[in-house]
Amino acid sequence: MRMPLILVGVLLFEMTAAAGTIEVGPNILVSRESALPKIQMMVAANPKNARNLLGTAIAATPIQDVCTVYVSFDGGYSWKAVVPPGLPDTGSGDPQVAFADDGTAYFSTLGLVPDATKNLHFTDLLYRSRDGGLTWEKIATFGAGGYPDHDMAVTDNVGHLFISIGYSGANRSNIGIYRLDPGESSMRGPLHVATADQGEYLFTWNPEVFSDGTLFVPFEATSGSVNKSPRREVFASVSHDGGTTFSSMERIGFQMLDPNNPVNPYGSVTFAVDAGSTRFRDRLYMLWNDGESGGYHLKLAYSTDKGKTWSPPRDVDARPTQHANAFRPVAAVNAAGVVGISWLDTRDSATGRTYREYFTASLDGGDTFEVPVTVSSADSFLDAPANFALHPTIDSPRRPKDGSLEFSFDTTLGRAPDGGDFMGMAADSTGTFHPFWIDTRTGAFQVWTAAVRVGAPIPVTPPSDTQGELTKRLQTVFDPASYDVQTGVETIPVRFENITDEPICAPLIVMLLDPDTAPHPTPHLLNADNHKDWGGAYFDYSHTFRDLPCLAPGEITEAVSWHIRPLPSERTFVTMRISITHAVPVPEE
Repeated sequence: MRMPLILVGVLLFEMTAAAGTIEVGPNILVSRESALPKIQMMVAANPKNARNLLGTAIAATPIQDVCTVYVSFDGGYSWKAVVPPGLPDTGSGDPQVAFADDGTAYFSTLGLVPDATKNLHFTDLLYRSRDGGLTWEKIATFGAGGYPDHDMAVTDNVGHLFISIGYSGANRSNIGIYRLDPGESSMRGPLHVATADQGEYLFTWNPEVFSDGTLFVPFEATSGSVNKSPRREVFASVSHDGGTTFSSMERIGFQMLDPNNPVNPYGSVTFAVDAGSTRFRDRLYMLWNDGESGGYHLKLAYSTDKGKTWSPPRDVDARPTQHANAFRPVAAVNAAGVVGISWLDTRDSATGRTYREYFTASLDGGDTFEVPVTVSSADSFLDAPANFALHPTIDSPRRPKDGSLEFSFDTTLGRAPDGGDFMGMAADSTGTFHPFWIDTRTGAFQVWTAAVRVGAPIPVTPPSDTQGELTKRLQTVFDPASYDVQTGVETIPVRFENITDEPICAPLIVMLLDPDTAPHPTPHLLNADNHKDWGGAYFDYSHTFRDLPCLAPGEITEAVSWHIRPLPSERTFVTMRISITHAVPVPEE
């Protein structure tokens, strides 16, 4: 069947001031290896290679939680899942990843590790990779006996790795630092930072390192349940000698929690430092979600003297609706001094149980903020059915002092109602931000990302052949497919990757061709843009570029879900043959 083609103009443009300065790329599913839930994620960018990103998350399996590492070598468009060897058999949690300045990668996680007498102790495990995260060696275990919790990692510019951790000692809650020195394979610590008053509990937030090597260690003090004590004091200590000694803990702020919050009564506090720009060098940012006025909204303060004094808190975003919730925020600063902020938000939800990922930026050191933009291209549902699957907790089994055997089970949503204690975001050496967020569009909490650029877009010169056939220049990439037994419908999420060395610009039209078996019966495509059910049916993929006018070499579109009903005689087997052009087909009259 031949059709004339009507070319839709190539969508080349530059962002204007009216359009804003934030450019969001296609949403990418990171955790493709399993349909089971993932929570509590982190991401880091290799300072030696902007295309090498390293992520991690707690990944549920049918029998335990396994902290999984995700590795990308193309700027976050494709990912490989790696499980470091020798993780505890009973599960692992609280994963962290970091890169040193020389490109060495680190991964840490908590788990139950047996001692020489086979008694299990909660312990932190440290791994190192010298190939960007593809292979890992376990180099240290530490923290046994102190019940370590909520480890958070950072590196400095001379090769030290610091892990801030909460631990028990002398019947008190403590904050300490473990330090890995350059060239070493054993951790020093815990280097004592602070001890709680009797009846208080200290909880770590992410440490930061200034350009001169000063180590800033923040933490929060709690003295009861959120209902009894909704005000949480935030403290910090600093070290000028690589963690050997620390200043006394100083109160730097507070956070008001919302005990009746329908998402999660517990909020987040996160920090970021500008260690690279000229204008705002060593400016320290504190970002938190605050529930003082009902529902959580974001506030930011900054310090220009390494945490001694702080600016008044600023609202990051004027709340669009009274009961909207902003949760699990994270901040990062790129080399140009741009402060990127991402978070999950229920502002578009009628029920308060759906959300999307949002992003904003400050170009003036935290004084003002750009209009927030939506990063995620689909709604997520906190109560996705797969989030209710039961699995054993990381500390199971346990042997209480009375000699009995004890174990616990929980659902993903029960233990992490908003996806865990932290989300992640990294800024690579080109200035691009890479947020990691939980997303349930596939039916459970999964790890998703997108490239977010702030400022004028990189000019793109389109190829001269804008009317040519594109099929040979693109390759299919599939997200996990599904089959509905009741309806007999397959859902196949289909993406396309630019496999050439030139940009491919919108529009992008993908058309199903008549199968070789025509005029015999064919399967049925149920959701084509032109409502045809097989040969001649097409999808317009232009919107899957998001804010990008063109796909650069190696970049990938968002997925479009193709809904297909196979022939009854074929059961679930289906074959598709397609062509890809810049033009919308128009039937001959």
